[in-house]
Formats: sequence, C-alpha cells, structure tokens
Amino acid sequence: MLYLMYAYVAVFVSILLGNSIYWIKYRGKWWMLAYELVSGSYLVAMIIIYFSDSLSTGITRWITLPTVAIIIADFYLSMWGRTDILTPDGLEVSENEFEVARIISVIFAAPAYIIAGLLLAEKWFGV
Repeated sequence: MLYLMYAYVAVFVSILLGNSIYWIKYRGKWWMLAYELVSGSYLVAMIIIYFSDSLSTGITRWITLPTVAIIIADFYLSMWGRTDILTPDGLEVSENEFEVARIISVIFAAPAYIIAGLLLAEKWFGV
C-alpha cells in the first residue's frame, strides 16, 4: 500500500507541476495558480502525513482544518468554475471534452480528498 501511495503522490505532483507550467505559459490568472499550488501541496502533505505514523502522531488537529475548505473550493472550481480556461492557439476544445476533463479531475483527486478527510476525522473525532 505504501508503494501505491508513493506512486499516487508522484503522479499528483507531476500533474500539479504540469498545470502550473500551463498556467504560466498561457498567462492564466496568478491567483488561480497560487490556489492550485497551495491546495495541491496541502493535499499531498495530508497523504504523506496520513501514511506516516511519526508525522501523523506529531501534528495537531488544527493543521487538518483547511481540508474542508479546500475540498469544497476544489470541487466548486472543478465542476462550475474556470469558465475562462485558456487554450493554446489552434486547439479547439468542445464543451463535451471540457466536461469529461472536469469529471476526470474530480475522480483523480478523490483519493486525496478521502485521505485528507480521514485524517481530519481521525484528528477531530478520534475515528
């Protein structure tokens, strides 16, 4: 299970870096780039903390509090936000393809949301 977590984190970080390069290259909104970096890094940290006994016991429950806000904001931005997505010149993206990309985004991030939620429940409710 630990190797699967490392693989997921590696892919998650790669996508996070790829998205950052995309936003910089096509001059996306800087606040969106900052949000994606912060929320993605936070979710990666929650995954690593959850699977590390020494880190998990060493953190306070207040560190897990932003989990709820990040999950809500990510879900909102993935499903209803970002109507001003910039596409490279010459690349046409249909509304159907855009919807599929939104769904894939939420499905891919779901394990990170679940793990962050489990860590939150463990720290706040002792579950």
